[in-house]
Amino acid sequence: MFAIFYAVSNRDYTGAAAGEAIQRAIAVGEGGVTAAQDGIYTEMHKMINTKIVAEDGEVWGEILITIEKCYKVIKDVNETDYVDKDILLQYLANWKAGDFTHAVAEHNYLWGALDGTVGRAKSLRT
Repeated sequence: MFAIFYAVSNRDYTGAAAGEAIQRAIAVGEGGVTAAQDGIYTEMHKMINTKIVAEDGEVWGEILITIEKCYKVIKDVNETDYVDKDILLQYLANWKAGDFTHAVAEHNYLWGALDGTVGRAKSLRT
């Protein structure tokens, strides 16, 4: 639930817009990713895997986060109509800027969207 809170609270949503954003984030954050969406979520999940420590030590795949990679995924996300598109773009903007302050919450949001059962993030890598 913290990942969903962070994802939505990181934006300037107020009133009804906040409620709608939270509902969309919850739908995705609780395994709402379709087969067509799976590729981008999996790619982003593997990217953020490089920055976290999993509770059980299980990390399934890693993709190095580079500025070029972020630009490519930003382009891919911009071509979608995902309900949480703004959230994904915010994560990518953070990563492109080298900001991994919220990597645990970002990871767990993507992990939850992919119906993760092992590998929940507990902390940042040092």
